[in-house]
Amino acid sequence: MSSNGDLRTGRLNRGFLIEFVKFGLVGGSGVIVNLAVVVVLQKLTGMNDHQVREALFQLWPTSKSVRVYHLFAMAAFVVANVWNFEINRFWTFGGENRASRKRLLRFFAVGLVAQLFGLFIMTLLMTPGSLFGLPRDVFDGSTGLRRPLYWAQLIQVLCTTPISFVLQKLWTFASLGSDSDASESEPAPQDRGTTGQPTKDSAALVSTHADAAAAAGEGQLTAPATSASSSPATTSSTAG
Repeated sequence: MSSNGDLRTGRLNRGFLIEFVKFGLVGGSGVIVNLAVVVVLQKLTGMNDHQVREALFQLWPTSKSVRVYHLFAMAAFVVANVWNFEINRFWTFGGENRASRKRLLRFFAVGLVAQLFGLFIMTLLMTPGSLFGLPRDVFDGSTGLRRPLYWAQLIQVLCTTPISFVLQKLWTFASLGSDSDASESEPAPQDRGTTGQPTKDSAALVSTHADAAAAAGEGQLTAPATSASSSPATTSSTAG
C-alpha cells in the first residue's frame, strides 16, 4: 500500500517538475518577447535613460509616481502574457482547446499580481541612490547591454516567474488535469451497458429475448390442447 503511495507521489513530483521546466521554457520565450517590446518602445520614442525615468503622474495619496518605464513594462506585460498563455495552454498544461474567456482572465489576473510585484522590484532597481539600485558606473547606458532599463526589466521578470508559475498551476490551469482524467474515466457510449445504464442495443436485445420467451410459452400452452382434442378421435377409431 505504501509502495503504491510512494509511486504515485513520485509520479506527481516528476509531473510537477516537468511542468515547471516547460513553464520556465515558455517563460524564457516570454522574456524575449517582453524585452523585445521594451526595446522597440524605447527605440520608437527615442528616449534616453534619463527620460524614461520621468514622472508622468503621482499615485495619490502616496508620494510615488508612475514613470515612463512603468508604461513600457505594462505594454510588454500585455504582449508577453498573450504569448505565454497560448503556449502554456497548448503545451505546458495540456489544455488543448479547453481555454475559455474565464481562464484567460484568470491568467491575466495572476500575471497582473506578479507584474505589480515586478514593478516594485523594477522601481528599486531604476531609482538612483536606492539600496537595490543598479550601479550607474556599470549600467551607464553607453551601449545596449549597459542600459539599466533593459536589465531592470529582465531582473524583475526572472524574479516574478516562480510566483506566476505556482499561481497559474494552482488556479488558472488547475481544472485541466481533472477534466482530462474525467474524460478518460468516462465509459464510451457503447460500453455503458456494462455499467447498469442500458443502451439502445441492449434494450433491443432484451426485447428480442422477451419475445422469444413469450413465443416459447405460447407453444407449450397450445401443444397439450392439440393432443387433447385429437385423443377422442383416436379412441373412436379404435372402438370401431
